[in-house]
Amino acid sequence: MATENEIIVQNIARGLLFRDPSSAELTYWSQQIAQGFTTPTLLTQLAAQTSSFKDENLHLATMYYGAFGKFATIETMMFWREIVDSGASIKDVAGHFVNSAEFYTNIPAAAESNTTKLDAIIEVMGVSDITQQVKTDALASIANGTLDWGTVMLYLSSVSPHQTTSGLALLSTSITGAVPELTDITALGTDAAAAISGLWTSQITVATPTTSGADIYAGTVGADIIRGLGGNDTLTGDTGIDTFTFESTSAGNGIDTLTDFAIGTGGDILNFTAFLNKSNASNNATVIATDTAEKAWLNGDILVVSGNALTTPDAVAALFGAGKALAAPTTGAKAVIITADIIGDATVWYLVNQTGVTAITAEEIVQVATLTGVNNFGLVGFESTNLG
Repeated sequence: MATENEIIVQNIARGLLFRDPSSAELTYWSQQIAQGFTTPTLLTQLAAQTSSFKDENLHLATMYYGAFGKFATIETMMFWREIVDSGASIKDVAGHFVNSAEFYTNIPAAAESNTTKLDAIIEVMGVSDITQQVKTDALASIANGTLDWGTVMLYLSSVSPHQTTSGLALLSTSITGAVPELTDITALGTDAAAAISGLWTSQITVATPTTSGADIYAGTVGADIIRGLGGNDTLTGDTGIDTFTFESTSAGNGIDTLTDFAIGTGGDILNFTAFLNKSNASNNATVIATDTAEKAWLNGDILVVSGNALTTPDAVAALFGAGKALAAPTTGAKAVIITADIIGDATVWYLVNQTGVTAITAEEIVQVATLTGVNNFGLVGFESTNLG
């Protein structure tokens, strides 16, 4: 079971270097923190001075923001880091960003012309001092093939004011497990060192993670952020509005037991941002399992179902389809499903529908948590504030 200082080292390595620390790094730096030779803030600043962060990772994160208008999950950045380590250049990755379907979905006007595409990227990047002549010359070079979009993105990243906010967002995401909004990061102020310190001190409690085994963790009377990571953990928030942060995959999360999750107004929070790649779920009205209305749902939704014996993947898969409570999918999608009867415990499931995308099978549904004593959704259901 990892120590608190090992968690800090792991968060810094994953958040800024886009990799897990080696066992030697984990031991050395956690001991340095324990002995008072460094602090989380100083270690973060040290990692931020490495060439891999300054010359590559920070550009990757900033260009991702410029292309998609949002900060990335750590898992997403680790994926693109692996692509670079496999031989692709930062410029190649940037070119992929701004020529992807997701980019044009995020910025539809960019498809109209190279001019609107360039203007849109400049605006999202927050770059304000590029003259019209520079843009005209760049567009001419793009048109004749002497300048590519990857090079454009790399340049804009180097002068974007969102470099600092992108770096801080990476650290915040790694610490909390939740991807912040731009306003969350700008609220930290313009002093990067003070913002880094603020991010560390604002985290009241982060659960001790593990890579195997069943851990038992108890929070405090305050508003704790509890992240169990791998293993089948038993997590207790205690009083306060606590946030339970889930991992990006079922294998990386395990099946956790939340012993005192409080549902409803003023209750605790389940954070599935790492898995769904989005926050602020809204499609969470309770569905009755015996309904036949085929309620529509979308990729990234959190679905809440009340019914008897919804405790197996087969039973949950049977909720989808013609004449069922939930509509069959029409495309590949992820979703979180929370099921419960009028007594007993609630069960939390990850759904990843990737292959036969017009039907849901039991193999696509995996349990990730039990909410002890949470039931009877028809009487007290989930509020949007319960689902981060």
